[in-house]
Order: sequence, then C-alpha cells, then structure tokens
Amino acid sequence: NCRVFEGKNVLVIGIGETAADIVRDVSSVAKKTHLLMRSHPFFVPRIVARTGVPVDAGTSRIRYIQNEDNIIVWFMALVYLAILFVFQIAGLFKFTWNEYPSNSEDSMGLKKGNFMDLDCRADEKVKDMIEKLNTEGGVTYLNKFATKNVSWMPSVIDGRTKMHVGEIDYFKKEGVVLKDSTYLSVDTIILCIGFKDNFNFVSEKYRPKDNNVRNLYRHAFHPSAEGTLCYVGWARPTTGAIPACSELIARVFASILSQKTTLPSNINNLIKEEKLCEELFFYKGPNVQALVNPTQYMDSLAQMIGAYVHPSSLLIYPFVFLKWQICTSLPARYRIVGPHSNKEKSFEWLQCAPAQFNLHWYVVMAAYKLIGCFGIVSGDFIYDYRRIFGNTKWLHE
Repeated sequence: NCRVFEGKNVLVIGIGETAADIVRDVSSVAKKTHLLMRSHPFFVPRIVARTGVPVDAGTSRIRYIQNEDNIIVWFMALVYLAILFVFQIAGLFKFTWNEYPSNSEDSMGLKKGNFMDLDCRADEKVKDMIEKLNTEGGVTYLNKFATKNVSWMPSVIDGRTKMHVGEIDYFKKEGVVLKDSTYLSVDTIILCIGFKDNFNFVSEKYRPKDNNVRNLYRHAFHPSAEGTLCYVGWARPTTGAIPACSELIARVFASILSQKTTLPSNINNLIKEEKLCEELFFYKGPNVQALVNPTQYMDSLAQMIGAYVHPSSLLIYPFVFLKWQICTSLPARYRIVGPHSNKEKSFEWLQCAPAQFNLHWYVVMAAYKLIGCFGIVSGDFIYDYRRIFGNTKWLHE
C-alpha cells in the first residue's frame, strides 16, 4: 500500500528489480520521488513488446560465451539459420519461436504488442531512455547484472521521478547531500540496497573466505567440507533466474551424496581460476559476487553429473539443435542424458522453448559467434555492436 507516501518527498536508494517496482508505485502518489543509484545496471524490459515473450527468452547460448564454442557448431548454426531465413523470405517457413502463444495477451497478461513492462507502454521515449542509460554506463549482460524492470521509467520521463547517479555524502535534518554536493529535500528514504553476504552462522571451517561465494567451488562447495555441505542459491545469472542454476547445484550435491560424483582433487586451484575469471568478466559489478555466466555455469554443473550434451551431437536434429543454441536456457535441456533423464520430454520442451529476437538477428548473432571462434571479436555482442554501429535500441523492439 503506497498511500503512506502520499504527498511526501521520497528518496529510493538502489535500482534492482524491487526498487524499480517501488519507484513506479511511490511516484504515483508522492509529491516528488528521487531515485539514487551508485551506477547503471544493464536495463531490460520484462516483456518483448512485439511478441509478448518474457525477456528471459534471451538468456541463450548464442548471446553468452561458452567453453564449448567452436567453428563447426557455429558454422552449422549459421547455415541452418540462413536456410530458414531464405525459406522465410520465400514464404516457405514462418519463424514463430519468438511469439507468445496467446493472440491477445503477453506473458504478463497485458495487451500483446502494447507494453514492455507493467504500466509501461512500448514507446520510443522509453526505448531511448533504456539505450541512453545502458550506453552511458557502458554495461552489457556480460559485464554486469541486468535489472529486468523498466516500469519506473515513465515516471522519470513525465517528471514525477528525478534520477541521480552517485552516493550520499551526509544526511541533514530535512534531506541528504550527495557527494557531488547536490542537495535533495526529502522526508522519507526507502533503502533497496540489498544485503551483505554474511555466513557467520556457519562454522568458520566451512565458511566462505571473506564471506565471498567466489571462494567456493561453483559458488557452492567449500573444499574443507569434502562434498558434505552445499550452498544452494548463491549463483545469480546476469540474466535469467537463480532457480535454474540452483536446480543443477542440487542435482550435483545429490549425486555427490549418492557417491556417483566426486569433487575434483585440484578444487582449490579451480576456485582461484573461477574467481579470477568472474572478476574479469563482471568488472562493472564488483559488489555482486554471486554473478555467473548462466549458460557456461549450467554447462559446467551438467558435465559433473553426465547430464551435458555437446551441441554437435544434436546436429542430426536441426530444429532441436537450433533451439539448443538460440532459445532460453533452463534446466530441462539437461535432461536429455544422465541421471533422471527423459530425452523425449526434454526434446518436447526444447521444441516449445521461446526465443527473443527475429530470425534475421539470429543469423547476425550466429555469424558473430563464428567470427568469435577465430578470436577476431571480443565475444560480447552488445559491446562490439555498440562500438561499431552506436545503437542497440533494436534489442527492445
């Protein structure tokens, strides 16, 4: 109930998905709303307005870097996608993988084609604001966490909310002063700054060093526990969902307890390597230590229990292969082989899995991935596209 903020000057600190919802609601009744963020995350809407699918459909192998990327896989992906594109132009194939099944509603129950988030119409001003913030921050889904919520942006556009990037220097009786000397007159402050990881409730022997989950193997296993203790839920994908990663962690832990899987003997060295890699990758978000590359992370867990399928083995199933490469990454794809597998059901799920973009963009991305196999590009498609062409607003079309 946001009525308690009616007529007040409110400062919301933080810009995760909860803060975004709060700004949207509070700004509808407050006299003035201020939003303070330390830096820009990567902003994406919850809905792909054109097709109605959730934006998590874009959490796919074609957008992330994997150890298994190779020339054959991405050459064949490019060939298959190019063939489909030619067939589509000729009227022999209609690409519907990126369309929400309902003809009238999107995945949030809103009118399909009109909205990109709750109370947020898919208009050019919002798209321009997303592009501006992401470009100014230099952020992509590969170097920082994504805030999948733009429902607060209309309140900035129409003047109800004032956005600030910076930090509080000190408090005054009737407001706050930011480090750039900006004074904000506010009578209510809402903190949405998350929490600091603290594992002091665990015996020191099994506690992550410095309360940093990157000092655990796969963000889950402490070397001293020798597989008898598992931290579940401390892998946060930059896009996508925590439960998908957590399910695979739970499967690995169950396999270890069943004595079907063992942790690697060089676990300490692997922890150091993983930690360094994540620090280099997510340099734009150093304070969110649970961040992981979702596809690479889930692949690595699946490999531990024999549930991983190399994409090349799916080439004889062209549509399944393409879905594996371009559609959303969820645990069902790791049920083709391995413990508790069901190939038929997994293939059935892959056939229904949603994609985010139009077909021609997948052709472009597959070509980029193929070029990346030769080390010519950075591997961050958004970064390189922005650097060459300057505008990535098509992401939200």
